Amino acid sequence: SRQENYRTREQAEARCDELNAARHGVGGPSALAEQRRLALLPFDHYASRWLTEQRRRLAEGTLKIATFDNYEHLLAHYVLRRFGDKAVGSITLADCEDFRADLAEHLGNSTVRNIWQSFSAVLRRGESDRTVDTRDR
Repeated sequence: SRQENYRTREQAEARCDELNAARHGVGGPSALAEQRRLALLPFDHYASRWLTEQRRRLAEGTLKIATFDNYEHLLAHYVLRRFGDKAVGSITLADCEDFRADLAEHLGNSTVRNIWQSFSAVLRRGESDRTVDTRDR
């Protein structure tokens, strides 16, 4: 058996509801455990997987080399410095808003847009991986 602790009764009841729903869903409680495990992986894990997908597109000829180089540069110099070691599941909306505000203070609109597009693509990849992994089981 495993014990979990929560700060409020509402949090504990929400977790109980989540576990009860999972028990009757596809994959059962193990799907929730897998989802939590994937959410604990660092952002740079998902960034690496996303860049691998972009390399595949580059090899197929559906992505230009300059675009790929730009993705690598923006991720390495802006995004990974801030979020590289952070668990992807712990990145909050406030973290994202602060990041975008910090970028806007120092960079032009088009650069901020390009960084933001790469950042959000990696987050979407992480969400997609967690969804696929948990529903396939």
